[in-house]
Amino acid sequence: MMRHGFVYLGLLAAVSACSSSGGGTEIRRSVTADTGQTGPAPVTVTEETGTDRLLVQTDGVLFEFSEVAAYNNGTFVAARNPTAREMAVFESESDASSVVLFRPNPAPGNAPSITYSRLGMTDIPAAGSATLTGDYQAFFQSGTLAPLSYLASGDAAMVVNFTDESVAGSITNRQLRDLSDNSVLPTGGLADLTLDMATLDDAGGFSGTTTGGALTLPGFPDPAFEVLGTYSGLLAGETADEAVAGVTLTHNFGFGGMTEYGAIAAGH
Repeated sequence: MMRHGFVYLGLLAAVSACSSSGGGTEIRRSVTADTGQTGPAPVTVTEETGTDRLLVQTDGVLFEFSEVAAYNNGTFVAARNPTAREMAVFESESDASSVVLFRPNPAPGNAPSITYSRLGMTDIPAAGSATLTGDYQAFFQSGTLAPLSYLASGDAAMVVNFTDESVAGSITNRQLRDLSDNSVLPTGGLADLTLDMATLDDAGGFSGTTTGGALTLPGFPDPAFEVLGTYSGLLAGETADEAVAGVTLTHNFGFGGMTEYGAIAAGH
């Protein structure tokens, strides 16, 4: 589904060491299919043709999930295990990339995981820049508090500078949602999140830290508590016009705090 797009800005003449595509764009390097993850184990999702079922495999175990359309977010499709409803998955996939956010049974030590994949070859330009836009989906999970859980959604933007080989971004319009029905919570909120500048590596991947993104809830009047975050991901698409990534934020407001596990699908 190509609801979101990208914009290239100022493609410049590249150095002679770079190759050229058929369209004349200078290519710094070409990278092949790859997968990265945050969390305990990678997750794969397969759609059953003609049904609303998803087959979810993690750590050698196969689960059957059913789509829950009321929880879909932009390009992310939501599904639940009908016999263990605490288990849930969000997936966004194009022909070139995919990202899966998986929430196991939320017992102590069972953290959600994010698996992001480049599904084919990507030519990374030698110069210029691109802004890739898309969706953000996240689970919240509490620490030592009673097992509180929430969802979050937002708008993602990844800014890639091919000349400098750097990646940065933001997640705006962040909304905290009730896990029971996906409604936006009338109280509490989420600040915008900045994805600090990171270096694009030789494999078309990136990883960095975050700034901002504080969670405010009733009973926690001080929004200035510490938020520590990291993100990592891959460029994808034939011309690096997609990005998939995982985000982990630790909201340290005492009593164990809460951890936010998020997935970015840009360009899908």
